[in-house]
Amino acid sequence: MRFVFSIIYLRAALGLMAMAAEENAMSIKPEAVRIAKDAGLGIEVFALRDRETEMTPGDFLLDAAPEDIATHFPYGRTMSTTTVFLIKWGKQNVLVDAGIGQIRGGALLQSLALAGVAPENVNAILITSLGYNHIGGLEYDGEAVFPEARIYLMKDELNAWTTIERKEALPEFHRERAESLSHILALYQERVIAMAPDHAAEMGWVPHQDKFPVYWMHSQSAPRHANYVITRGRGDKPLIIFAGAIVHFPDMQTINPEIMTSLDIDPERAKAMRKQIFAAAEKAKYRIAGSHFPFPSAGTLKKRGDGYEFHLINYSRGPKNAAE
Repeated sequence: MRFVFSIIYLRAALGLMAMAAEENAMSIKPEAVRIAKDAGLGIEVFALRDRETEMTPGDFLLDAAPEDIATHFPYGRTMSTTTVFLIKWGKQNVLVDAGIGQIRGGALLQSLALAGVAPENVNAILITSLGYNHIGGLEYDGEAVFPEARIYLMKDELNAWTTIERKEALPEFHRERAESLSHILALYQERVIAMAPDHAAEMGWVPHQDKFPVYWMHSQSAPRHANYVITRGRGDKPLIIFAGAIVHFPDMQTINPEIMTSLDIDPERAKAMRKQIFAAAEKAKYRIAGSHFPFPSAGTLKKRGDGYEFHLINYSRGPKNAAE
């Protein structure tokens, strides 16, 4: 599928990404941590630290009681993590999302280097959603950062941000960002692969390479969002599920998955997907990786009342010595 977009105003358009209310990016140390390994599949998974941002949760939480916000965030602020994930499979290097980008202080490329991978050796990037902190790292100074990578995402998500009639239906804040995202995708043109699943399906193979053991996981409640799972096959237990921005404020949204934020395009659908994915991950006891969980942003869920406790994986710092 070929996309033809003008990139004349790319640098100016990227300035729109800075419009997220009241956030301060912190200088962070790059880091790569192995969070999963399957010798049978020949796969290693790494968490790559990209950015930490100080945010005011009360500006974004839609239906949380002020006293609950004060309990969880007594200083009114919190650190929001952005993590990108790397799948190593033989000679294939596959990213899940691409982070915030160097223009906004992202450390993805430095973290990627710690895992022994150069940008030109990234073969594919699996996009969970077209939020600026998921695809900003695809571009720097008007050029594609990953010159050999194919970009995979859901067709519904692509259309929502790039077709005129769908863009007009976006909330105003997101509508202003749509042009920026379109310009970034234009740099990859025919290497953008829009997956159009049968909406009755729950899983589908990512068509990257023969026998590539990664599937998208379709949610009826949020058809535009792509979750990705590493598994031997449809009926097997996943090694790990990559759930993108399933939470923005894990301190509250894990304990109470009903809590919504204005950072989601459709908060009700995001809530429904969060409840669905959390329930499945807790029941099957598999690892869940989310962009905004505390670094290394992967762990397991345990039922607690109407919500869950998130148990971060045990790990040691360094790219080769995380817990198996």
